[in-house]
Amino acid sequence: MVYLEVDGRVEACFALSDSLRPEAVEVVGQLRRRGLRLILASGDQASCVEEVATRLSLDQCYADMLPEDKHTLVRELEARGERVAMVGDGVNDAPALSAATLGVAVENGTDLACEAADLVLRRPGLAPLEEAFALAESAWGRLLANVGLALTYNLIAIPSAMLGLVSPLFAAVAMPLSSLAVVLNSIRRSP
Repeated sequence: MVYLEVDGRVEACFALSDSLRPEAVEVVGQLRRRGLRLILASGDQASCVEEVATRLSLDQCYADMLPEDKHTLVRELEARGERVAMVGDGVNDAPALSAATLGVAVENGTDLACEAADLVLRRPGLAPLEEAFALAESAWGRLLANVGLALTYNLIAIPSAMLGLVSPLFAAVAMPLSSLAVVLNSIRRSP
């Protein structure tokens, strides 16, 4: 609440509040479908934090947190073996962003938050967060496929050539083809 006082008398009272981003419910749902546990850690008052956590169906919420409290929370979660992705935009988020397994600063975050984060979302809103998770998942899948392609060559073509089951020429031609398959798999477009 903000009060306007004129000559010692309260003339007006203003109630200020933040609203949820329009895409917040959808993005939280997408992250939940990825199997993520979602926690809100905020410096705001408990009543506001609990209302937001309820509206977004979050797993847990913490209110009245100082920067060092957020940092401690991240460290405690990681000490229990959890991998923590911290999303924030303010100076008060910087210690937790730097402590998290993955620190994500959102567009228009403070310089300190962006410096402390591993990833800075450069488009407005929360949708780029889900896109970043999808991109990381796709990259991980391609990495595993590429390792599989390379192992297949190394476990089949090389021993076969050494045992005389295939000609050395076949193994020599298969090697660059294996490398080419890895490169093509890496650069192909996602569906």
